[in-house]
Amino acid sequence: MKRVFVLLGFLIALSIAVQGQTKNDAIEAYNRAIDLMGTDPAAAIKAFEECIQISKQLGEEGDETRELAELNLPPLHYEVSLKLFREKKIPEAIEGIEKTLKVAEQYNDKDVKTKSENVLHQLYFTRGNELFRANDDAGALTLFDKALAINPNYARAYLGKALVFRKQERTPEFAEAMDMAIETGLLTNDERTVSTAESTARDYFLVRAIRAKDRRAYNEAKNLVQSSLKYDSNFAESYFLIMVVANAQYRWNDAIEAGNKGIEVLNSSDRNETAKYYFELGNAYAGKGDIDKACQSFREAATGAYLENATYQIQQVLKCK
Repeated sequence: MKRVFVLLGFLIALSIAVQGQTKNDAIEAYNRAIDLMGTDPAAAIKAFEECIQISKQLGEEGDETRELAELNLPPLHYEVSLKLFREKKIPEAIEGIEKTLKVAEQYNDKDVKTKSENVLHQLYFTRGNELFRANDDAGALTLFDKALAINPNYARAYLGKALVFRKQERTPEFAEAMDMAIETGLLTNDERTVSTAESTARDYFLVRAIRAKDRRAYNEAKNLVQSSLKYDSNFAESYFLIMVVANAQYRWNDAIEAGNKGIEVLNSSDRNETAKYYFELGNAYAGKGDIDKACQSFREAATGAYLENATYQIQQVLKCK
């Protein structure tokens, strides 16, 4: 709906004849609002509100000035609030847009209502991030939920919630929020959020799997690394950890399968990068009793940081030919 910035000087003579000074007051309030819009929007809003109040008292004679003022009031509220957003005055912008929504609903301005909702869910998200950085986890979660109440497909808000849950080590809630971030991100073509969610979730579970492995909680580590693979099935480090855990549990075939997959997805010709995979493969083949393949694997591992240990296995333990 187009805003109407029309001076009502042509109505003055008629107003004096019909309603005298009172009608004239409504017109003057309207014209004053128009004049103030470019220099003092807040004062312009008050002038439009004054015009509406006077016009309502006039009954039918005030309908024209009231309707014109009502047309201008919601868009003006929106522009003032949007300016605060651009100036990064987020709490003030939120207050302004919330007020704009009420005004738009009051005067049935569907266009401004839709635009305000689109801005408000972004404002809630932005403020939620600010509170998260300030360690106000509860406040951040409240605002992320407010954003999602307006736009249930807002992937970034789900990601924001997941980061709070990660900080609090609330694993089930973290996984649920990350899954929703990925699901809604794919739905809305938000590739950046999907990528961030997948890598963050992958690393979250992988780090916890490593901790479990270091505690020798091998079954827990196995389950956690499988959760990590759910978010990235082509991450070589996950397969390396599977190898280490499998070898610790004497599951030689599982270790070999994971090692070959890790080397495949790593896809590197740099022996220093593949050495640790071949070293664990050597351990797995040796444990299985396949000495020829164990020797072959240790030879591939005999470089860089693994040179000494691999050489020892080749010469002293397996006595490879």
